[in-house]
Amino acid sequence: IRDRDYLFSVAPYMLLKCVQKSLEYLIRRLSIHTFNAEDFFLAVLPYHESPLFPRVFKILRFDSSIFQFLEGAKKAETPIVRGTLSNQCIKDPAFLEFILNGVRRLYTAGMLPVAHLTLICAIVVDIARLGALKEQIVRSLIAFASVGFNSTNTEFQATSLLILAQIAINVLLSDDIMTACLNSLLRTDHCNMQRLVECLLLLFRNNTTYTMPVATAQQFFQNPTLTS
Repeated sequence: IRDRDYLFSVAPYMLLKCVQKSLEYLIRRLSIHTFNAEDFFLAVLPYHESPLFPRVFKILRFDSSIFQFLEGAKKAETPIVRGTLSNQCIKDPAFLEFILNGVRRLYTAGMLPVAHLTLICAIVVDIARLGALKEQIVRSLIAFASVGFNSTNTEFQATSLLILAQIAINVLLSDDIMTACLNSLLRTDHCNMQRLVECLLLLFRNNTTYTMPVATAQQFFQNPTLTS
């Protein structure tokens, strides 16, 4: 098993002492804090408010500059609040892209912890609340959500719907983008229709000029998960 695969597989269990002991062994024997620093950071990121986070972050060796904003917390050896992460995503969209790409890699590896999806939802809500859904951020979020729309993972789908809803509430989307998102979601037989309908209500309420194409509407009503 590769070091990255192991880090991803234990990501949901980072707060367990037995997992932490195994990571201490890998740090001593394989230097995962140096050779897998970004994967290690990604695995512990949802636990940024726990004592574990500063312990791990203190020893990580990064090549990228996108983590420099955490140097103060690193020296103080203190956990960080979510607002710090959200504000950095606004200041530096490359950090947001790192998180989104990391979660996509978790998903590709067959490990998508709910904690990571919950963190993304919270960050997106923070960004929307601060009125900072700029074009570059919106593009990154829609690209990420598109992966979730095609997923059979219900939590990933729900996260993607929340992202689309937050964007729809705060940004006037083009008809093409909204239709593409809906078509992508409706291709799967496992979409959560209740959540989709809730998202549609927000879409239509805040984008009153949008008209769903007939083909998309037919796809919606023919989806086998639509209950009567």
